[in-house]
Amino acid sequence: MFMNKEDIIRLIGERSLFSADADIWPIYRGMSGDGKFLVTERAGKDLTNRYLLRTFPTDLEERKQIEFDLMAKLHGSGIRCAQPMAIGRLAPELGYTIASYIEGQEAAEVISEFTQQEQYQIGLDAGAELRKIHDFAAPALAESWYERKTAKHRRYIEAYLNQSVRIRHDEQVMAFIEQNLPLMQGRPDCLQHDDYHLANLVMRDGKLAGVIDFERYDWGDPVHDFLKLGMFCTELSIPYSIGQIDGYHRQQPPTELFWRLYAIYIAMCLFSSVVWTLQVQPGNMKAMMLKINRVLDDHDYFERIKPKWYPSTE
Repeated sequence: MFMNKEDIIRLIGERSLFSADADIWPIYRGMSGDGKFLVTERAGKDLTNRYLLRTFPTDLEERKQIEFDLMAKLHGSGIRCAQPMAIGRLAPELGYTIASYIEGQEAAEVISEFTQQEQYQIGLDAGAELRKIHDFAAPALAESWYERKTAKHRRYIEAYLNQSVRIRHDEQVMAFIEQNLPLMQGRPDCLQHDDYHLANLVMRDGKLAGVIDFERYDWGDPVHDFLKLGMFCTELSIPYSIGQIDGYHRQQPPTELFWRLYAIYIAMCLFSSVVWTLQVQPGNMKAMMLKINRVLDDHDYFERIKPKWYPSTE
């Protein structure tokens, strides 16, 4: 059932989810499949409270309930994320969640306004926050991370080979992945944000205010959460990117295993990015290929494990 934004705003009012004089505005930005609305309620003469209301089809209700419960645990543990407040249905086929709204600016839009040292410090904070997220262990799963990730990669490679767009030296990159797949065996299963990059971080007063958009959450190897760093963050701020890795590792040098796993995951991501872009945003393929080519250069087509942008410790 399709509902336009005006119909949804009317339903919100009819359900009396907020005060009668609350302001409700649709949010159009972002890649999320959810409908998003910013709600402002007056809490006094000069005070307001703001909330984020998200809508979703009710066939996703079970996953959204799990996400809601996870967010409550994350917020309760002190992680800088929105506080979930309510979940329910607006209509038989339309669910909703309400959470606190994290005030600030998208980090991707403002990171360049800070000095390199400030960008690095923001990265340190973001890395420390990601480590806290990874403290949440996965529930018992039928298949191991190695089995799940390998099967997913095989599906993407099959789809990649059945279309015409090609990555430079793709056979070399595929061979690198195949040679290193065994390293995924026995890896820990923890909570993954699965979309951790500057566009999903909020800045306020020069500091990290919060992490948003957990809707893609998954379970698996914590190192996998770093691939968006190489895909989307290094083009905006290398100091931030170095800081996120250093903050995560408590400013100790990352291990060789970390770098090798990071390289495997970002190499896999190149093929899935081609497939996803062709299926979902074919007009964005040129921009995506620029990102892919930058990653290939960072790793010398995966003859190099540690990317060029991370400082050498030798």
